[in-house]
Amino acid sequence: MNAVFLQVLNMSLTASYVILFVLAARLLLKKAPKIFSYALWGVVLFRLTCPFSFESLFSLFAINPNPIPSDIIYAEVPQINTGIALVDHAANPILSTQTAMQGASVNPMQIWAFTGSMIWLAGIAVLLIYSLVSLLRLRSKLVGAVKGRDNIYLADYITSPFVMGVIRPKIYLPSTLSEREQDYIILHEQTHISRLDHIVKIVAFLVLIVHWFNPLVWLAFMLSVKDMETSCDESVMKHMDTDIRKEYSASLLSLATGRKIVAGIPLAFGEGDTKSRIKNVLNYKKPAFWIVAAAVVVCLVLTVCLIANPRTDSISNSYEHLGYTVLPPDDYNGKVALTEQNKLDDNTIIEVYQTATREKYPEAGFMFRIVRHTPAEFEDYFPLVDMIGGVEHFAKDDNYYYSCERPTDVQADTETKGVYEEYSALCKHIDSILSSFIEVNHLTAYDHNAAVYKPEYTYPGNHAIYAFTLSNGAKFKLILSQPVRQGAGGIWCVERMYDENNNLYLAMPDTDLTAMEYYKEQQNEADAGHKVGSLEAEDVALTYLDKVWSWADDIAERSIRDLL
Repeated sequence: MNAVFLQVLNMSLTASYVILFVLAARLLLKKAPKIFSYALWGVVLFRLTCPFSFESLFSLFAINPNPIPSDIIYAEVPQINTGIALVDHAANPILSTQTAMQGASVNPMQIWAFTGSMIWLAGIAVLLIYSLVSLLRLRSKLVGAVKGRDNIYLADYITSPFVMGVIRPKIYLPSTLSEREQDYIILHEQTHISRLDHIVKIVAFLVLIVHWFNPLVWLAFMLSVKDMETSCDESVMKHMDTDIRKEYSASLLSLATGRKIVAGIPLAFGEGDTKSRIKNVLNYKKPAFWIVAAAVVVCLVLTVCLIANPRTDSISNSYEHLGYTVLPPDDYNGKVALTEQNKLDDNTIIEVYQTATREKYPEAGFMFRIVRHTPAEFEDYFPLVDMIGGVEHFAKDDNYYYSCERPTDVQADTETKGVYEEYSALCKHIDSILSSFIEVNHLTAYDHNAAVYKPEYTYPGNHAIYAFTLSNGAKFKLILSQPVRQGAGGIWCVERMYDENNNLYLAMPDTDLTAMEYYKEQQNEADAGHKVGSLEAEDVALTYLDKVWSWADDIAERSIRDLL
């Protein structure tokens, strides 16, 4: 249920963006027939009900269609990605505080999502019950209704006409209407039925119930009903051979009851905003051809551009993902391609390829990717990639370390003239991209070499050297330290190893915790009388060589000395 609730939130946020566009478009279409304004609400209905769409360069979306990740409730550091840097930078620091405490069985985000989904379901239940009660009350007023011609009924206890039913809709009229008034109202209701408005309104109302928490959806529903009614009025007058504006408006005036549009269930057409409808009827005249043509163009363009999602495999003036902004140079326009965001893993912010090479060799053309890791993930990640090469750890903040991965082999097309030169020129911008990435996302520059490799030791305090020679004559030495407590009672750990060529191999514990958090837990175990072997440096060294390198039985010579 949490996943459904998060998907509804995403659709509601996306639809809100479309609603704002439609509101602006209604102003542009003020002099056009109301059928065009009514049609645009279909785009909103699509966004409220469909979580998927096609991608296009012509999309008007400046936001991410799925700003809330589906796995946010399980994320170690939850974040949203609206595509609007200001919103993301304001919201994500707050969300990042909703992390699970060590040892907790439930993530706080799971609690918030569950609570939200329960409130959402409760709201749906209340509206459905209220609608059902309203329907039953309305049906009670139809007792004794007399059938006229076809599907038309006259009832004594209703004050407004309406259509009831879906497959075989019936038109109910107040018995107080004169025959002349009935003719126009019947024509209006028959027009609704022929356009399937009675079905559209029910569907729209059910969608409103699902998105009841969004005030913009309520506004959209009310305005769409208004556009439905006025466009229906215009359709009636358009198909009449004579000018019926005065008679038609008089019929509307006789039905003015002051009731609101939303009366529990969307069955009654013509109940709301009688004043504006009468004004629209009296002012109606057949629009000029150029107005209709312009309205058609505007509606078609807006429909396509608002239904389409933005392309995620192209780069423009800025790129937004996971709450981060990347500023590409102008030289990248039309020359690079991006891996689609829904194909990136949770740690990858951006992945860039050269378009010219990738079009010829789909698996080549890789230029760089920016990735992030939590401190615990980073301690597992960097020892391996540092040995392989091609990775620069360049920034950090309170939650993540940031690295730039580049290819270690030839990725550019060397056969086509000019492609390799273009690739080299594009790659020269990477350093400036990383610098701007630090600045625009308010990160701290990080010197990985100075932090990890230049210091003689990883942890301060007591150290020991365990030197050994394998049976094949290869010589190594381990650097051991007491990371938590110095002296008697302090556990030992292997922090690094050197071979006879002085190549460095960092040792990190295999754990989901940071190394220091892990060693503190080990210290607590030792204090409790468990894992006493961790209190002896040589025992720790032999365990490490056995588990990591399987060398414990292959040692020909060994020695250990303390460095205090």
